[in-house]
Amino acid sequence: MNPGLLVLPKDTTFTEQVARQAGLEALSCPAILDSKYMPGQGRYECEYVDDKGRAHDMSLLVASGDKVWLYDHQGKPLKE
Repeated sequence: MNPGLLVLPKDTTFTEQVARQAGLEALSCPAILDSKYMPGQGRYECEYVDDKGRAHDMSLLVASGDKVWLYDHQGKPLKE
């Protein structure tokens, strides 16, 4: 194998992983530092981009353990 042609996958951030699993084009949560670790328990104000390129406000709720829920601006669970 030619090491010059080897493409290594980049590290996926927490928000990238949530966006991918929820079927969102992009997810931005200014209060969450994009690290590879889940943020502490709490509610975070975020914005997501849908498949038509439109931005929407939402909330991301992190519970203890590995549970994450997404809610739209009206407090309803976000559906894929």
